[in-house]
Amino acid sequence: MTGTYGRQWTGGYGDVPTPEWLMALSALTAEQVKKGLAQIADNPVAWKWPPNLMEFRVLCLPAPEDFGLPTNDDAFNQAVGNASEKDPSVIYTLRNMGDEVYKLRRSESEKARTLFKKHWDKTIEFVMQGGELPEPEAQVEDNPVKAPPEVMKQGINELMNMFPERKGD
Repeated sequence: MTGTYGRQWTGGYGDVPTPEWLMALSALTAEQVKKGLAQIADNPVAWKWPPNLMEFRVLCLPAPEDFGLPTNDDAFNQAVGNASEKDPSVIYTLRNMGDEVYKLRRSESEKARTLFKKHWDKTIEFVMQGGELPEPEAQVEDNPVKAPPEVMKQGINELMNMFPERKGD
């Protein structure tokens, strides 16, 4: 990183990698480190300053989009929003959340994000390991039919006639 950032890097991190950086980098493959460096090179405006250890690690790891999945933000927005079409991966995640979907929809934004991310990460891991998402079931179209007022009145009268009149009302 010294070659990329020069004094910005050495001023903040020194000339020798810290034990933390060595430990974090040793857990990554060479391809992952290359991916992180490429991300910095591809978007120099976003990385005017050297990324810290955790930022660099995130840049190195596979992103959901690398596997054809929505971004973390898009998946969350689909999960909590009323989008008529949700990605199959989001549907899969929501189904695997079970009763926690109730909490997701009623929590404050940050708590909801944390809760969803816990399950979303499992979906990403499942897909990364070659798991296939089930096809979502076909949805019934919501096309209400509006009947003319006279037909509605006739239907209401038929329903009312199904109940015997109450005595004493």
